[in-house]
Amino acid sequence: MLSLALSVRASWGMGQVQPPSDPLLAPNLANFPLVQAYDLGTTSLSQTGAEVEAMPIALTGAIALPPGNSPVPWAVVLHGRHAGCHFQPGATSQWPCEPEPRFDLGFAYLAQALAEAGYGVLIPNLNAAFSETYGANADNRNELADQRSGQIIDAHLSRLAQANQGDDPGFGRSLTGRVDLGRLAMVGHSMGGGAAALSAIQRLNVDSAASLQAKIADGLGPIAALVLVSPTRSYAIAQRPDAYQLPDVPTAVIAGGCDRDIFDLSSLYYVETAREQPRASPAVGILLPGANHHYFNAAVAEDDYYRQPNNGPLCDPQRSRDRLSRVAQENFLAQYTIAFLQTVWSTPGEDKALAQVGLAAQQAAPAKM
Repeated sequence: MLSLALSVRASWGMGQVQPPSDPLLAPNLANFPLVQAYDLGTTSLSQTGAEVEAMPIALTGAIALPPGNSPVPWAVVLHGRHAGCHFQPGATSQWPCEPEPRFDLGFAYLAQALAEAGYGVLIPNLNAAFSETYGANADNRNELADQRSGQIIDAHLSRLAQANQGDDPGFGRSLTGRVDLGRLAMVGHSMGGGAAALSAIQRLNVDSAASLQAKIADGLGPIAALVLVSPTRSYAIAQRPDAYQLPDVPTAVIAGGCDRDIFDLSSLYYVETAREQPRASPAVGILLPGANHHYFNAAVAEDDYYRQPNNGPLCDPQRSRDRLSRVAQENFLAQYTIAFLQTVWSTPGEDKALAQVGLAAQQAAPAKM
C-alpha cells in the first residue's frame, strides 16, 4: 500500500453542493452503441432518523455489455450529488421531479470504454439518494444519503442477479449467464465514491461460507476492487473519521489538483486512513494535476471554480495550462480504470503491470502517465 502522485499531459488523445446541470449536456446514447438506459420499475426505500419512514423511487439507470455469451466481470459506476430539481440547497427540492437531470448518463463514455474492454457495466441513477425531500434537510441529508444509496445499489444489483438467471426485470436485453457475480467492482465519483466505499464495507459482513455464496448469488456479494474519484461523504474527518474507512480490497483514490469542490483534497484521507489499518490489499492515492471536480461526468455543465474563485495556489482559472480538458479527464479515468481492473483480476508474473497503476510499492511513481 502506498500513496503517490501521478501527472498527466493535457494533450492526451484520449460532493458537495454544485452548480445546476445543463440538460443540453445529457449525452446522446446513440454515440455509445453498447450503452442503453433502463427502467426497472418502482420500489421504496426505508429511512431511519427522518420524519418520513419510506421514500418511493423509480429504479432507472444505464447498462453496457460486451458482445458474446459468456459471463464477464462487472463494474458498478456511481455518480455524485449534483444540483437539480431533486437537490436545490436554499430552495424547494422536489421528488419525483421534472426535468430530472440524468447524471448516470454522464458516465456513458466510461461504460462504453469498459464494455469494449470486456466488462459489463451498471450505472444506477442515484438522484433519489441525494434528494433533499422525504424528510431530508441540511442537518440529516448526508446520513440519509448513506441509507438510501446502499439500498438503491443493492436493488439494482439484485435485479441484475435475477436477469443473470433468465428473469428480465426490465433491462431490455438478455443477460442470462452474462454476469460473473463473484467479480464485482465499483467506480464512484464524489458522493458516489463515498457510497461505493461504504457499500463495499457493508458487503463484507457475512457470517458463514454458505451465507457468502447466497449473497453472491443474489447480487449482494463482496466488491473486489474500488476506483474512487474525488470521493466524499460530505463529513469533516474530525466529525466522522469513520466516514473515511476503506474495505480491505484493492483501491485507487483519485484526487484532482484543480478540484474546488473537494478543495482541501480531503478525498486522500481515505488513503491516509488505510495506512493505519492492517491490510492485505493495496491502496493507491493519485493526485491528478489540472483535473477539476466536474469534468469526470459529462452531464455536469460547469466546473467547480465558483467555490473559491481566487484560490490561485490551488489552480488559477485564468491559466489554461494549469487545466486538463474534459476529454483528457474522461480518457484518463477510462484508461486508468481499465488498467486497474485488468491488474486486479490478473496474476501478472512481474511488477510492470502493477507499476502502471501505481500498485508496485517498491517502485518509484512515474513522472507522467
